[in-house]
Amino acid sequence: MFQQVRMRIALLALSLVLIIYTISSIAVYAIVHLYVIHGIDQHLHTIAERVANEYDATGNVEITGNLLPHGTYLFFAASGTLFVKTTSSLQPVLVNLIHNAPPGEHYVDLTADGIHYRVFYALSNLGKQGTDILMVAQDDRVELSVLNNLKTVIFLVGLAGMLISTLAGFFLANRVLRPIRAAWQRQLEFVADASHEMRTPLAVIQSNLNIAMGHTDESILDNLEWLNNAHSETRRLSKLVTDLLTLARSDSEKLPLQIQTLSIEEVFDKVTDLYSSIVEMNGIRYRSEIAASAAQQYFSGDADRIQQLLLILLDNARKFTPAGGEIALIAERSRNHLLIQIKDTGRGIAPEDLPRVFDRFFTGDASRTRETSNETGVSGTGLGLSIAKWIVEAHKGKISITSEGLGLGTTVTIELPIASPRSSSE
Repeated sequence: MFQQVRMRIALLALSLVLIIYTISSIAVYAIVHLYVIHGIDQHLHTIAERVANEYDATGNVEITGNLLPHGTYLFFAASGTLFVKTTSSLQPVLVNLIHNAPPGEHYVDLTADGIHYRVFYALSNLGKQGTDILMVAQDDRVELSVLNNLKTVIFLVGLAGMLISTLAGFFLANRVLRPIRAAWQRQLEFVADASHEMRTPLAVIQSNLNIAMGHTDESILDNLEWLNNAHSETRRLSKLVTDLLTLARSDSEKLPLQIQTLSIEEVFDKVTDLYSSIVEMNGIRYRSEIAASAAQQYFSGDADRIQQLLLILLDNARKFTPAGGEIALIAERSRNHLLIQIKDTGRGIAPEDLPRVFDRFFTGDASRTRETSNETGVSGTGLGLSIAKWIVEAHKGKISITSEGLGLGTTVTIELPIASPRSSSE
């Protein structure tokens, strides 16, 4: 598919270049041709004026006629005066033109014995004594040769340009399609991973319900284990579908944010009220700390999404921190940004897994939420950090994860721009 698209883009680029070059070449050749012919005509007209002036002054044109430039010829006939300086092949052609040409001043192209001439003729009264016929011709083969060479150059340059444009078109098309191809590949992987993640809970639900349905002679209490297993998997499946919808809407930019000015103290207090007891129930110490530099600081954001962001990260920290460990939620200021950190003393992340922690469905053993919930037994979807990254980037912020290695804990750092406490809601 992408090969065909690449070919079409390259051909489209080549067509555009060819059209532009053709139009430009025609325009350049027309201008040069006009300039060259105009120069010849000016030369012929200047000689004609000199002949007419000499005839008016002296009654003959021998001085000017004998000093004509090489390749320039003269046919002059007036009252009792005839001066002809032409080639044997050109003269009959000029005589024939006299018999057929309309009166007045004109420029014409003639060919005599295979030689091309540009001719100026005047059948009118040019001088005081009256000039009947004045014809000046110039051999313009050199000029025409230059124009022909220009045609050849334009053609050769066009061929070379087409070749270069074709190669450049394929190269640029490949560059343009590279992110699209990567996005398409990620989409395929996403669909495959989502299908795989959905297949597992569906299989568990089906198998447990089949067992329960096979025990027709038993009560609901006797089949409670199988029903609980099915119920647990439906909760996991529901969470997976919710996360998938969130990411799909974020990708299509159909998940608008309700931006307002938020206080860091209020955000921390609300998250602490919601989550500190859950952490402590697992035997993990919880600490919330706002540095003096960050106190009474504000930032623009969607309150629900910011809360979701912090809960995702705190939940990840809890899932991978053993009893007796510690989770800290810290805020401090760095220039014009607010830094929020979630630190834990849990299992940490292997160095080779760090670059992929935000990939969808990536479930490195110690790097990603494979999240086994201690109290529900519902395993995670592997989408939590992807959603967290989207929330941060939607708020024009940055998120990063660092870990010294397995068993050495993890630190998640969020960087958000500080806003004025009086900035208006968007």
